[in-house]
Amino acid sequence: MSGRWRKDAGENEEEKKRMKKVEDDVEEKKELQEEAEENKVEEEENRGEGGRGIKTSQRRAGGREEEEEEEEEEEVTQEKEEEIKYL
Repeated sequence: MSGRWRKDAGENEEEKKRMKKVEDDVEEKKELQEEAEENKVEEEENRGEGGRGIKTSQRRAGGREEEEEEEEEEEVTQEKEEEIKYL
């Protein structure tokens, strides 16, 4: 019987190692997602400083409709800037 117990203990250790690896992989994926979100927010903030006038909090809080309105406003602003260049 003691041989079986050792075998079960060895399988349990292997299972623990697999579970630890899975947990580590999940944690790493979460960290990468958080980093990607932070990069996205930073990129949006940088664009806002470039004259777009869109606050990051508005972009995060708003839905798709609000984002489309902002894009339309941006297009209008760009058109006006182009008209000014030609005048």
